[in-house]
Amino acid sequence: MPDFQGEYVPENGLEYIIASNLKKNRLATSGSMTTTPMTVANAGYLNVQPFWGDLPGVFTDNLTGQPLTFHEIDGGNFSAPILNVENGWTREGVKDAFTMGDRRVIMEMLGKVSNFSIREINRLSLLISVAATAGANTDEWPTVMDMSDVGIGLAHRHITRALGMFGEQQDEVGTLWVHSDVQVHLDELNLISNQAAYPGQYMPYGRVGKLTLMVDNTLTPAVVEDDNGDDVNIYPMLLGAGEFFAYGDGSIPAKVAETDRDVTGDNDKLATRQRICLHTFGTRYEPVQSNRAATLAEVLDANNWHSSFENVETGGYPFRTALLMASLNDFEPATP
Repeated sequence: MPDFQGEYVPENGLEYIIASNLKKNRLATSGSMTTTPMTVANAGYLNVQPFWGDLPGVFTDNLTGQPLTFHEIDGGNFSAPILNVENGWTREGVKDAFTMGDRRVIMEMLGKVSNFSIREINRLSLLISVAATAGANTDEWPTVMDMSDVGIGLAHRHITRALGMFGEQQDEVGTLWVHSDVQVHLDELNLISNQAAYPGQYMPYGRVGKLTLMVDNTLTPAVVEDDNGDDVNIYPMLLGAGEFFAYGDGSIPAKVAETDRDVTGDNDKLATRQRICLHTFGTRYEPVQSNRAATLAEVLDANNWHSSFENVETGGYPFRTALLMASLNDFEPATP
């Protein structure tokens, strides 16, 4: 197991170069799992955004080493540390990689957010540290699932194998549910309804091809009864979009992350971005008005989030989630 500034990292990780802090030094995960390395053609952003509270403080620019204030990062409209995706790194043919703070840095960052318990900070920091594992997809242990064939309505797919929080292989982990109120065919999301499968999908008009999945099996699952009368364990999951295409004026996501316009000149077409949510599965957003896109304030209001299951409480952290956004258009397979 590699040393990660004295902190634990996934034993079965990606062949990604992950920065151990916000500076230019870098470490590689163990590479014990066969993966498809990805390259980043242009520098992008990885946005670690706790949804509750502001994060006062100063962070260091990856490239220059100079301090960055939140005002310099995003204009001061919305406090969010944005960590660069380094451009130009090379290691055995793998160019560029996610840049993330290590567990200590992230815990310090999340510790400044009000209403987070130590347990939640620990959980979020661990989830963030393994978020890139969503790319470690194999036939035997799939973390990227094509859900486009499940259809509309109350649908579910039993997950027999998946990766756990620390990259460990898990059998019989639970069932992924998609409710009719999501209004989704999974590959054709109607985001104008603002009722999506996970936080972050509140921008009008988008399309999702595949979902990424990681099971947070460190927490006690919620137990619900499926349509066959069988008990189903619902684990919190890292759930995201493996393919996401979005169109709109960009006013809301621009407040969440630095969103680049499409270079072709179509100002209404946003650059394709990957949204990965650290998400307590089983919560859903209820729009204030269903005939328009949600405002950022509405999405950030925990009162607008509810349990997806009857008689099942959302738990102690229904909306304390972190949103990771990274460039997707620029990702290409690379041969290590």
